This record gives sequence, structure tokens and C-alpha cells, in this order.
Amino acid sequence: MPVILFLIGILALGVAVLMRAPRKSNAFLPIASFTGGLIVSAICIAGAARLFDFQRTTDFDHFTANSIEVTAADDAPIALFLGASLSRNAIDDERLTQLLREKGYPHRAINLSLEGSSLQERNKALLEYLKRAPRAPDVVFLSVVQEFDELSAYVFKVAKFSDRAIDQFDREAAEWAGLGIVGGACYGTIGCIKDIVFGGIHLTLNSLNVGLLSSGERFSDVEKKPAYDPQTKPRQEQTLDEIVEALDEVLPTEATNGPHWAMSFRAMQRGHLKDAGVRRISYYAPPTVDAGIRAYTQNVCAGELVKFNCIPANDPILLDQLKSQIWFDPEHLLADGAQIYTSWLADKIDETGALK
Repeated sequence: MPVILFLIGILALGVAVLMRAPRKSNAFLPIASFTGGLIVSAICIAGAARLFDFQRTTDFDHFTANSIEVTAADDAPIALFLGASLSRNAIDDERLTQLLREKGYPHRAINLSLEGSSLQERNKALLEYLKRAPRAPDVVFLSVVQEFDELSAYVFKVAKFSDRAIDQFDREAAEWAGLGIVGGACYGTIGCIKDIVFGGIHLTLNSLNVGLLSSGERFSDVEKKPAYDPQTKPRQEQTLDEIVEALDEVLPTEATNGPHWAMSFRAMQRGHLKDAGVRRISYYAPPTVDAGIRAYTQNVCAGELVKFNCIPANDPILLDQLKSQIWFDPEHLLADGAQIYTSWLADKIDETGALK
């Protein structure tokens, strides 16, 4: 059922109830019958979906299915990278695997990243991978980027009322979003109110399985696609002077913590990964032109994540190599830039002992 038809139906029902002649004695029964039928239908649909391994299909499912297939086809230990568009455009996992093996590591790198994916959406894909893959990754690298920490309901910034938004906004995701909103992880009072309203609607749509039958499929039928997405043409033009000036700016390190909700989310995620058998957890972020975005990861690595292997992309050696027209936009790399970052990342993984 398309979302818009569901919403129109609810609106029409409300109008019909309001326009009826007042008969208080009979009002309870139709409302209770409708509500009860709705709940029973949702429960039955959810049960049948679990029985037949049927679910909504989003872009992340394509990448997750591919990652599972790659894991099954290679007996090597897995180094899994989980992030959003910065990672999807920046990490050539085939190239990274080759470079790591040249350094003596047997690992197979897998890029499991999707543009605009909130922490909750990434974790859902991660749990799906852990459930279905033949073995747990040896090491998982989790991306830490400022805007995703600062918006606990990030999905509403990019994909309101989409299958992605409805699919990820289950009870657990809503609870994390709520924790963030209480702590101010939203843009101002109006932004917080909007996130609360949209959160309630999306949680309801998720709970009622709206859109599941019309857009879902069995996981075994999901088309497998690699996540790495090399770009060859800039989306936003920048002059070379603008790029050089921004990359020359490296802010001093100030050890800090992420927002409370994001810290708690990462702690929860580490627990799930350890329980699944993941040997080691690391953190990273690909480079951006903006010095403030780079500094955020650098500062969290020095504060909240100081006890973990953490690789921010604020190395002057790397930034010097990126001072050319190899940027898709100020936050994302073109394919040539991705090759530079991937090579640097392989060196940094070796230098920091992230796979040892």
C-alpha cells in the first residue's frame, strides 16, 4: 500500500467520523473494531513476512546481500567498513584488499556504506549482515562524522516517507532518536518538534507494515550490488584555490566526546559486535574539504574514542595529496581522490596495527 494512500485513508476515516450524526452509544464499537482489525492485520503481516523471509527492499539490502556473498566466497578474515556517502565514494574495497595483502594481511575489505544513512540505518544493515553472513568480520571499522552524531533522526533530512525511512524507523530506532532529541540532537526547537512528529508517523507506518507488501521481496531475491560508487564528474565546482585553502587549514586537536546519544549508541553497537564474535572494532572518517568536519572526528578520536584504534583523515600528508580537482563536492571524493585515500588508508591501517 503506497504511503500516501494510507494517509489519505486515515484522513478520510477521520472526516467521516466527524461528519456522522452524533450517536454516542454506538461510537465505541466501530472505532474499536477498526483499531483491532488494524492491529491484527499488522501482526499477521509481520508474522507471514518473518516466515517467508520477506521484507522491504532498500538500497542497503543490495549492498548487504553483496557483502554476504563476498564473505561466503572468500575464506579470508573480513575487514568491514560501515559508513555513509563519504565512505561509499572514498573506499575502493577491491583496491584496499589488494594493498593490504601486499603488506602481508590476508583480510578481505568490504565497503558496506550508503549515502544519507543514519546511525540507526547503518546498524540495521550491520545486524542483517551479521545474522546472514557465514561468519563474523574479524575487524569492523565504523565511520564517525559530525552531522550524523548531531541529528539523531537524520533520516528525515534526506528521505521522509521513503521505504528507507519507514523501514529503519522501528521501535529501537525511535527510542534512539528520542534520546538524541531530548539531548538536543536536532536543529533548534522547530527542528526538534518536526523530528518528534515525523518520528511518530514513521514509527506508526513501520509498526503497521505499511508498504511492506507492495515494495518488499524475499531477501534471497534481492539483487546484489557492490557499495563502492566511484564518481568521475564533479557535482559542485570548486576552484583550486578554494580547495587548497581549505585543506591547508588543520585545526588543533581538542579531545571531546560526541553527543550523549551517539556515545551510548556506539557503546551499544560495540556490545553487539563483541557478542557476534568480532575481534576488534575501529573508527575512521574519510576526508572532506571542510576543516571543521575533519576536526570533529579528530577530536572525538582523541576524547571519547581514545581507547580505540581511530583513523581521522586529517593527516597533512594525505591532505597535500588531495589538493587538486579530485573532489565530487566539498565533502566527497571523485574516483581519483578515492584511490589516493584508499592507498593512504591501507598505510594507516598498517601503521596503527588495526588488523593485528
